[in-house]
Amino acid sequence: MSKLNKIIVLLSLTITLQACGNESSSADQGTSPLPHEKRDIYILGSSTFDNMNSALSTVASQNNYNLINYARGGEYLYSMCLRIGAFPGTVKFKDSQLSLNSKNYFDADWPMDHSLKTFDVKINENQGQIGVDENGYYFISQQLIQKNIDKNTNYPVYSSFPKVKKDSIFIVNLGKNNLLSEDQVIGTSQYVIDKSNQCINWIDENLTHNILVVGFFTSTQPSQNLLEKVTLVNNSLLKTYSNHYFDLKGYIESDEIWTDTGILPTSNDIKSQKNQSIPLSLSKDSIHVNEKTNVAISTKLISLISNIF
Repeated sequence: MSKLNKIIVLLSLTITLQACGNESSSADQGTSPLPHEKRDIYILGSSTFDNMNSALSTVASQNNYNLINYARGGEYLYSMCLRIGAFPGTVKFKDSQLSLNSKNYFDADWPMDHSLKTFDVKINENQGQIGVDENGYYFISQQLIQKNIDKNTNYPVYSSFPKVKKDSIFIVNLGKNNLLSEDQVIGTSQYVIDKSNQCINWIDENLTHNILVVGFFTSTQPSQNLLEKVTLVNNSLLKTYSNHYFDLKGYIESDEIWTDTGILPTSNDIKSQKNQSIPLSLSKDSIHVNEKTNVAISTKLISLISNIF
């Protein structure tokens, strides 16, 4: 073989080996794990999660989740679940004709909730919003399809809650204001347990199986009655939902909360934890936690979601 031919063969071998090396590198890169596709997290609850919106949105975004928060401060459990279509509701209007862009008052067959925030529904083919004021529940529609109505008819309410992707995740914290209430029906622990299960089962059957159930903390100065109700509900939720349950009260009463918030507890804070109440250093007011605590809870929740779902 001539010297020139040897050089050509050597160059060919070099090029071939480099090509094989590049293919191997590309294959290795193709099998490396990729971050999960962006998923939606829906929130259903009241002020605990309404106040957590900023912190939870930030932590969720950092972990490739899109937060959609339907928590509304002050609301009762039934209103929350009616909003997403999980609970039934019928209305009986007080006038025989509906007025456009006006409050059409009605009697409802669900508990009165003066803290209910407006949400989209369809009633008798009319798309609009349900709300409440000092005169009671009302319906406002921007386009009337069926203007004439029967005052003696109970019309079903159909929620206009948007379509949910099957891989979406729900965080639910249902009934805080019920537990704070002294109402002998909707304020009982058994009511909260039964209605929570009913709502969660509906979400599981109709929207997504990915549900994280969050328990309740108490207050800075809880009554014995509140302590007992919260304990009963939390224990029941833990037993029912097990690994899909987050013990918020237990977290607030743990040593971990001080590390996660970076707050140095006082002796009174430690005493409050032992008494099952919210420590003042973690609180915003008597029934809410402050922003540092919101950030710590949000981080904990998103981490838990990433591990479970």
